[in-house]
Amino acid sequence: MAVNHFRARVAIVLREKGWSFRELARRLGKSPPRIQDIVDRGDPKASVLREIAEALGVTPESLLEEVSEEEYGKAFLPTFDQQSNADN
Repeated sequence: MAVNHFRARVAIVLREKGWSFRELARRLGKSPPRIQDIVDRGDPKASVLREIAEALGVTPESLLEEVSEEEYGKAFLPTFDQQSNADN
């Protein structure tokens, strides 16, 4: 299985910001399916890469860095509300 490092990096940054792909799309003025398609392909044009990086507040280069196995696993874990977990 080939690893889409770009998708994983975007997912990691979104998780850190508490954003969804829908929020990223809103900030970019694009439709969520369009952003999802770009990220899933993993090979954005330089101009699109810069737009996404700027919206996320990171460098374009950082979105192209390889991810470790640990980072990759964490990138796609479900997000849970910390408060509701504390109540259980």
